Amino acid sequence: MEIFEELHRTKLQIRVGAGPIMTDHLLSHIVARFQQIHPGIDVLVEPTETASIIKGVLDHTYDVGLWGSH
Repeated sequence: MEIFEELHRTKLQIRVGAGPIMTDHLLSHIVARFQQIHPGIDVLVEPTETASIIKGVLDHTYDVGLWGSH
């Protein structure tokens, strides 16, 4: 949640690239809570694979990249 808190100071939209573990189990609750606190900020979560997440963070397609492993 702290990552989103820092980003919201300069953006009205936060793009998140996330792996399936994150999107299936964690992010929906985190994003919902963040949007309750900051209703003017859109959080767009794009499910994708690890390599795409890393590339997207490096080329600034994504503001945040999250992935998990078993």
